[in-house]
Amino acid sequence: RIASITSIDGVNKGSKVADVVRGILPPGSYVEGGANAIANALGDLINALSGADNPQNGLAALETLTTPGTTSLNDA
Repeated sequence: RIASITSIDGVNKGSKVADVVRGILPPGSYVEGGANAIANALGDLINALSGADNPQNGLAALETLTTPGTTSLNDA
């Protein structure tokens, strides 16, 4: 059983940057799709360089890093 977890300067309560980016990208827009494609391509590049084969979903990562997304994750 874990008694406590301490973190320093993490995004435990969400990221203001993620909140701003999520607010700028209109849901379902070409801009959102392009940003997701770029994020996924970067993840694929990291996979290739590291020898990993992790699935990529830039929008899901962004949603998780927003304040509401992190709050939801912490409450789960």
